[in-house]
Amino acid sequence: MASRSFLFTLLALLSALFLLSGCAAPVPTQVEIDSTQLAAIVRGTQTALAAGATAGAPSATPLPPATEPPAAESSATPAAASTPLPPTETAALAPTETASPMPSPTAVLENCANKAKFVEETVPDDTAFVAKQPFVKTWSLRNVGDCTWTAGYSLIFIQGEQMGAPTSIPITQTVNADGVIVLSLNLVTPAKAGVYQGDWKLKSAAGQIFGIGKNADESFWVKITVVESVADLNLGAPTSLDSFDSAETSAWPLGEEDNLKYEIRDHNLIMTARQPVGDLWRVDTVIKARSLYLQANFKTGESCAGKDSYGLIIRTFPSDSGAYDNGYIFAFSCDGMYRLYRLSGGEYTGIVEWTPSADLRRGPDQANQMGIWAKGDLIRLYINGKKVAELTGVAEAQGQVGLTVRAAGETDFQVTVEDFAFWNLE
Repeated sequence: MASRSFLFTLLALLSALFLLSGCAAPVPTQVEIDSTQLAAIVRGTQTALAAGATAGAPSATPLPPATEPPAAESSATPAAASTPLPPTETAALAPTETASPMPSPTAVLENCANKAKFVEETVPDDTAFVAKQPFVKTWSLRNVGDCTWTAGYSLIFIQGEQMGAPTSIPITQTVNADGVIVLSLNLVTPAKAGVYQGDWKLKSAAGQIFGIGKNADESFWVKITVVESVADLNLGAPTSLDSFDSAETSAWPLGEEDNLKYEIRDHNLIMTARQPVGDLWRVDTVIKARSLYLQANFKTGESCAGKDSYGLIIRTFPSDSGAYDNGYIFAFSCDGMYRLYRLSGGEYTGIVEWTPSADLRRGPDQANQMGIWAKGDLIRLYINGKKVAELTGVAEAQGQVGLTVRAAGETDFQVTVEDFAFWNLE
């Protein structure tokens, strides 16, 4: 029994020595392990040992890498086998890290300078409009930064009166550095008279808000004045409307003299100033009032320049000489100005001297509407439906009304009156 036990023990020792010395003869009852599986076992053992060291367990020397078969050739740089990463480092990145994408092209824009420079505009500051009037405001801006303005940029409202515009309007073109863009807004004036301003800036694709000025922090704006209009007077239908249908039934003295000619032709009254001798007028033979609104639609002829002018006279009456040399004369000039003066016995008193108006259409072949409102000691002046002046302390008088024309430098200066309307406010 002892000999047989010793024999078995000797055989077991010899088998172990064969395995440790690399002999390939397998034990028939064992499962054969190839080199790939062995390498995986080695790696797992190394990782487990490293993890144990991290957790404070006793350190252990991993199996030597020589037992792992040589790796295939690769262009990538192999990781050091002697310093395996612990499991916490081979796991996925924390959510705050994985949620951060690579910088997008729009984010890069914040690394450049956004800056604009004002070039020009339409609708200058304090331009007068009537209530609820549509208009277009345009700015031309130069890109004086080093960012390229793209379709991701927009024009944005900052503060003040928005005048019916959207809060943000996309820019639809690319503007390189030193390029110029024209920005337009479709606006509508507020419903009440007053001064209104709306401030605007630009916004980049990355969300940066910028404007003009040294530090690119100033707004550009639209500033207007809403004035009273004829519509605000709530006049209703006129007391009388003369459309100059017939010379036979006209209330106007027609005919020609040395310096002046009045004629009705094609449903228009045509006034011709023959010589440059000052304002000339004729009066309606029917209308007489103290308080009134008077309105006429004029159209200039082929020649209209400088202080050639035309207009209305109210509260006029004759002096002892029989001349109608009293009253208030409201006139438009061909160079785009208006004035109001008073005559008393032929003596001139300026009330509003020649004043330019952007609302007047100047030059030849232009249509303009004139209106004058008078009640008590108050007079209001209207150009193309807009009130341009209000005057108090004027003298009251019962009088007639008329039409005026003046040739300042031209002979035969001609103006057509298309219609003439009168409202009696008494």
